[in-house]
Amino acid sequence: CRKSGTLCELVMAGRTVLKDPAAGVVAGPRLTCARAFPDNDKWMRQPFYDSGLSQLRYHARPIEVKDGVVRTVVEVTGSKSAGFTHETVWKLGADGSLALENAVTPHGTMPQALPRLGLSMRIAPDLNVAEWYGRGPQENYVDRCTGSFLGLWSCSADELAEFYVRPQDNGYRGDVRWFSFANGDGSGIRFSASEPLFVQALRCGWEDLEFARHRNRQQRFRTPVPVRNAICLNLDVRQLGLGGGSCGPRTMDKYIFPVERTSWTLRIEPVR
Repeated sequence: CRKSGTLCELVMAGRTVLKDPAAGVVAGPRLTCARAFPDNDKWMRQPFYDSGLSQLRYHARPIEVKDGVVRTVVEVTGSKSAGFTHETVWKLGADGSLALENAVTPHGTMPQALPRLGLSMRIAPDLNVAEWYGRGPQENYVDRCTGSFLGLWSCSADELAEFYVRPQDNGYRGDVRWFSFANGDGSGIRFSASEPLFVQALRCGWEDLEFARHRNRQQRFRTPVPVRNAICLNLDVRQLGLGGGSCGPRTMDKYIFPVERTSWTLRIEPVR
């Protein structure tokens, strides 16, 4: 789509797996970096909000098409100086696959740490059979993974969530080589990348979780988390560790990724 600089609809193996639900509402994939802050993130939550990166805006430059290859550049800006330039080269394969060669360059005054970095999209809600080769079967994070073993795992998409008493980020699977979503007849979509991914698939967005609970020194409340008519999918190449900041030390330095130019290739292919 020329306005958004990304896909407005994706049909694979004769079925629609991604489509903008309304004009101006983008199903993705788009570059994102926020998460619904866990209790342990209290050391970096406010600096992240102060950076303006919780309110991203997307400005697509003119699309270039040459020799069957599409090139897009999207300026991803926050409400302050921090932001990213997201360049993507889109290549369609003879087997019906789609490759996205991504290059992300940060600019402006960045916070001391980013929660994550990757692509977010919303795929069809009936793709409820999840299968992946990576760490599992339960949720795991970059610094919470020694008890989650590398293997082939499957469950329903709804079982990927791990909700807590206080709504917050949950449900990631790390070291993912590939991840597929299918419906009851086995048709669907598979994602893989040039490096292992961190994958999250929920029936709600990060904002739904982030603003569903009270903050410290506020009157206690919990707003019911809405169920979206889509699977909200994050395919990340960088992830901040959880640490122990709610009652102890913050995330160890080795689990805080540097904010720098990052390149990777995402491959999307049909499952028949």
